[in-house]
Amino acid sequence: MPLSILADDLAVVAADILVNSAHPAPIIGTGVDAALHAEAGPALLNARQQYGALTLGALFKSPAFDLAARQVYHVLTPNYENPGAADQLARIYADCLKEAVADDAQSIAFPLLGSGNHIFPKALALEIAHREIVAFLKDHELDVLLVVYEPDHFVLPERYPVFEPPPIIEAQYAALKAPDFEPFEMKGGFQPLLFKMIDARGLDDVTVYKRANISRKVFSKIRSNPQYHPSKKTAIALAIGLECSLDETLDLLGQAGYTLSESILFDQIVTHFIDQKIFDIFTINETLFFYDQSTL
Repeated sequence: MPLSILADDLAVVAADILVNSAHPAPIIGTGVDAALHAEAGPALLNARQQYGALTLGALFKSPAFDLAARQVYHVLTPNYENPGAADQLARIYADCLKEAVADDAQSIAFPLLGSGNHIFPKALALEIAHREIVAFLKDHELDVLLVVYEPDHFVLPERYPVFEPPPIIEAQYAALKAPDFEPFEMKGGFQPLLFKMIDARGLDDVTVYKRANISRKVFSKIRSNPQYHPSKKTAIALAIGLECSLDETLDLLGQAGYTLSESILFDQIVTHFIDQKIFDIFTINETLFFYDQSTL
């Protein structure tokens, strides 16, 4: 999918480009910087020393060495207390994304820049990342991974619609996680109904798969195969991309043998957003991630 959120260590993530929040001096810093150097080996520090000091707004590219990547983009993350820090952080995301396309990368992975030692309010750090990445993906094909190492660094902005989970104890959440979905009875007709809905709304393919956070490659497979059987998450994502009502969503899911359950937290969150007529799939995914659910 074009934008994914992962709970992981950036140093072990496989992507063409890894973005490093580096120390301004050519030394090994803390956090993400230390983790990437530890995994990459001493050659990464040698490359960094040859480059020298890193200034705000600069982007130093190095080989990835022993990391599961092709390149590392080293950037200087601003401190939140500095004037203009939010705009500077936004430019880092925009610059890295543009450079990744220029370098013919298929994927780029960011840490949640600013959310740790640089003391950005955690909700603001997420909002800046969301805004810049989503805006870029409207006009570009690129897989972007937002990698969150510390769950406490992931806080939803206050502007997000309030979702109140059912009053259960925390230990029960594991039982409410979305299972590996299996269809209960394949009815057939998912693909014809999908494209009937697209045509009825006067939408084009690009608009739909962008809104659904689905790659062009996957959508092309759906377009070319009338018997295509989606996963439940793909079917939900397409319903959201089409801005379906809850009844329309259930009809579309039903054609693939799925439904939404009131007893599964994942389904409750999806239903909540559809009921609220909020179809920003990235906002939905961030809420799912916040509640430790799989994302669309």
